[in-house]
Amino acid sequence: MQRPVPGGLQLELVLRTSKNGSQARGYPVAKIQPEQPVHLVVTYAQGRLTSYTNGQGSLESAELTGDFSNWTPGDLSFGDTLDQSSPWQGRLEGVAVYNRVLTAEEAAKDFQLYEERRRTKRPSVPEVSAELKLARASAIPDPKTLVDY
Repeated sequence: MQRPVPGGLQLELVLRTSKNGSQARGYPVAKIQPEQPVHLVVTYAQGRLTSYTNGQGSLESAELTGDFSNWTPGDLSFGDTLDQSSPWQGRLEGVAVYNRVLTAEEAAKDFQLYEERRRTKRPSVPEVSAELKLARASAIPDPKTLVDY
């Protein structure tokens, strides 16, 4: 979601967890300027919400707690709510979803790569719509076999 604030727009993340359920509220993850590209990374580990704007830390919060054990298959929305009650004004590109927490170093490196791609001025795809079906799921590993990245 976005809302006007003095000098720009505030992007907010609404993330439902096992602790907040339907009472999820918005967390201010970045302040942006209209018409200006921004690279945003948001990462969450139980009890730690962190965001990076253009490779720099922009939020570190321990207010959000819980995990995703209450999630069921459903829609994932970016920009607007599913009922379209918070219209998004802008463009999204290069969306990536990871199954792990990203480090500050990874966020900074992602921003550097994004800036390099932007400088090459490759034409972007005007619009893509896709309906996807999971063809195969990875086997769930035994937690005892997992090691740190």
